Amino acid sequence: MTRSFSLKIFLGISVSSLALVAPAHAQDQQGTVLETIVVEGAAGTSAREKSAAATGPVKGYVAAQSAGGTKTTTPLIETPQSISVITTQQLEDRGVQNLGEALSYTAGVVAAPFGNDARYFNPIMRGFEAVDSVYINSFRFIRDFGALSFEPYGQERIEVIKGPASVLYGQGEPGGIINLVAKRPTFEKFGEIGVEFGNNDRYQIKLDAGDVHNDVVSYRITALGRLADGEQDFTSDDRLYLAPSFTWAPDEDTSLTILGSLQRDTGTSPLGLPQAGTLDFNPNGVIPTSRYIGEPDFNDNKSLLATVGYEFKHRFNETFEFRQNAQYLSFDADYNNLYYSSLGADLRTVNRGVSVQSEDTDSFGIDNQLEANFETGALEHTAIVGFDYRYYTQDRSSLFDSVGSIDVFNPVYGSPLNYNVALTDYMDHRLQQVGIYAQDQISIDRLRLTFGLRQDWSDIRGNTFDGGRNTRTISRNKDNALTGRAAALYLFDNGLAPYISYSTSFNPQPGLNTTIGELLDASEGEMIEAGLKFQPEGWNSMFTASVYQLTKTNITGTVRDQNGDRVTQQVGEAKSRGFELEATTSLAEGLDLLGSYTYSDTQITTGGFEFDGPTSTSILTTGNQLANIPQHSAALWVAYTFQEDTALEGLKLGAGARYVGERYGNNTNTIKLPDTTLFDASVSFEKENIKASLAVQNIADKRYAASCNFGCFYGEGRTIVGSLTYKW
Repeated sequence: MTRSFSLKIFLGISVSSLALVAPAHAQDQQGTVLETIVVEGAAGTSAREKSAAATGPVKGYVAAQSAGGTKTTTPLIETPQSISVITTQQLEDRGVQNLGEALSYTAGVVAAPFGNDARYFNPIMRGFEAVDSVYINSFRFIRDFGALSFEPYGQERIEVIKGPASVLYGQGEPGGIINLVAKRPTFEKFGEIGVEFGNNDRYQIKLDAGDVHNDVVSYRITALGRLADGEQDFTSDDRLYLAPSFTWAPDEDTSLTILGSLQRDTGTSPLGLPQAGTLDFNPNGVIPTSRYIGEPDFNDNKSLLATVGYEFKHRFNETFEFRQNAQYLSFDADYNNLYYSSLGADLRTVNRGVSVQSEDTDSFGIDNQLEANFETGALEHTAIVGFDYRYYTQDRSSLFDSVGSIDVFNPVYGSPLNYNVALTDYMDHRLQQVGIYAQDQISIDRLRLTFGLRQDWSDIRGNTFDGGRNTRTISRNKDNALTGRAAALYLFDNGLAPYISYSTSFNPQPGLNTTIGELLDASEGEMIEAGLKFQPEGWNSMFTASVYQLTKTNITGTVRDQNGDRVTQQVGEAKSRGFELEATTSLAEGLDLLGSYTYSDTQITTGGFEFDGPTSTSILTTGNQLANIPQHSAALWVAYTFQEDTALEGLKLGAGARYVGERYGNNTNTIKLPDTTLFDASVSFEKENIKASLAVQNIADKRYAASCNFGCFYGEGRTIVGSLTYKW
């Protein structure tokens, strides 16, 4: 039986099941009792309570339920997929300041492969880049030059859903998704206001408060303001953040939540440095981590991200619930700076390039879901059918040119910058995506089966003007794909839950394969994963072990050939195999623990982009490992809270270690980065309504190269952040 035929059979069964339950409920309303179909819902659980279990606050480190992996409120122990949930308590205890730090203890994720950047977030998941795999309240955020460095203080939880997710979310990368679940009203009165201070002249004020009116209306506001310098000279990490939210719930079965956010950034990025003097020996000495090779007066960044959306849900009865989520996003950014180009023969003169960027991005998405909970004989079903639509536009201008050099060991700033504005490239992209999907989660005693199927249609239009060659390229890629998932999990009495899962993904790509003059095909992903979850009875803990094999095809790259012309090829294929262990624990005795280990084996199975000559390059070489992926990595964080009625009541101590193994800095495997181990710690004291804390990352201030390819970037050095918070 072919895969497509099997998936079509499943779709027919799922739709038929939903069709059967509807008349069953109608007949039940008329007094007719059916013997073969018994309708059963979540009696005693309101729609509000179900939603809070999947998106609301978590006490401690361990989230029991999530909706990210299934789009239904499902216990993580019953979800046949590796999912990590970073809770607010984890973020607070570790003194997290950015998303890279938030994910640094998570298995399967290289959280900050290029070091800390106030502007960008560039994670890698299960071997593959995930810059376009960041979701805001389940809506995808995509842009050129990496994902935005979103504010972690505005998130209630961060979900890391590993492996292809196209069956529920449409086009995407195969490594997985990072879903940011924003703080929202809780129908409780609470509040906190705090100040933070740290090294690098870091000053921050934050506010998070909510209230409820007549148990029908609840609202919340989260805000933050920050002034801070970066570790590299003349860089900054300044931000204003505001996120209001409002929920109207006239009864237990109906609610409407409106979510908004505004993030204004003027923080700037660190610049790459020569390999000689950072990673390798340089007779002139070691380049300091604070060294800046740009021009301070030319270093500028302004960006504004605005989102507004709603989440509506209505439960008709114990069987059916309808949900509609929508989001509009607008992002505007202007950035200019210099960048490292090459190092002179004297090993101290750095040749530089100039980068002037401007972009304007708008997107709109809407997702409609109908969930049904019912029984057919011995089978209990949680089934959903959905229809979603997404529209995305991006207009961007981009200029790259060569400018003057600088002495990296004795920089003198103020050189005039002469660059050719006529080299500016202009691009506008338009994307539309429509998808329909169906999923059935079936319970047979202790067996859990999950089947999903999705059909997508995408339309990408591109208009690119190459200023250097005065040429215009217009392309239109219309694509469609069928993706699916099939998984099984078994719940044993002792808390063990082995599972196996198969899933696929696709990701349409704009543009032309210029070597053959045809439109680019969509990249595709395929993964098989097996694992074991363990949730011991009486423990607030979750342990997960998983093994997987992931394949990505139709990898695209743009390079310059022997003549200096840009050439786009699409021949690459890569595989990622791995083993992951993860433990999360919050015990009543005051012990909290995070632990993870990742073994990753990546290989380029089909290479390409190789040219001979002085401008040759080789992006993918068959048999090589993918860049920036350590074969071994591990992390452990332990925190202990002294209990009530003890002399140290209210005191909490935390300590952690992060190990990143050897890895290659480029796909040609000519640059090798050594392994490194970093140590973190925190201490906090809370009494009545006052909490004081101190968190230190990279205690030893270890200097190490996080990445080296087109310039080397240092990993984040020692950061010290103290805070004082008043809660009510």
